[in-house]
Amino acid sequence: MALARVLQLHGLGRPVRQHCLTDPATGKRRYLDLAYVAERVAPEYDGRLTHGPRQWAHDADREDWLAKAGWIRLPAGPAQLIEPGATEYCDTVRRALDERRAGYLA
Repeated sequence: MALARVLQLHGLGRPVRQHCLTDPATGKRRYLDLAYVAERVAPEYDGRLTHGPRQWAHDADREDWLAKAGWIRLPAGPAQLIEPGATEYCDTVRRALDERRAGYLA
């Protein structure tokens, strides 16, 4: 995954790939592309094919569920894989991780 490589090249730790979360109310499984599990930070690549207008309602429900479960989802696109967007995105991920590590976990 290109996004995982970008994160590592910018000094962030290796994220877990395809982290599985289960909704305790429904038993439904959801998978995060990438996850910093202890901090509940989920960098995810939103590709045009899998996150187009037809998926927006599903994505909104998923994002709401993740927020209720205490996760921060940080979407990325093609611009975040190249400079200067890569550095800006990685700075955002780093800030989220630092805040969570400092005790701001929900």
